[in-house]
Amino acid sequence: MSIENEKLVSMYQQMFTIRRFEEAINDVYRRGLMPGIAHLYIGEEAVAVGICEALEVKIILHRPTVAMVIALPKAAGLMK
Repeated sequence: MSIENEKLVSMYQQMFTIRRFEEAINDVYRRGLMPGIAHLYIGEEAVAVGICEALEVKIILHRPTVAMVIALPKAAGLMK
């Protein structure tokens, strides 16, 4: 299986965007500006991007856990 360079760059950009967003959330949380807890996805960006790419689901939200909630029902055949 080969993936075109353009697709690889796009996937990398998505992973990079997720990482930067998660780092920003961590910064806000550590400064005490966000109540509750911050469950970060740092180091797992490729999981969300890879699954969504394989299932042809567009990541429209930066929170990968939300993307997974969208992608997994499709994988289970619950979405058309």
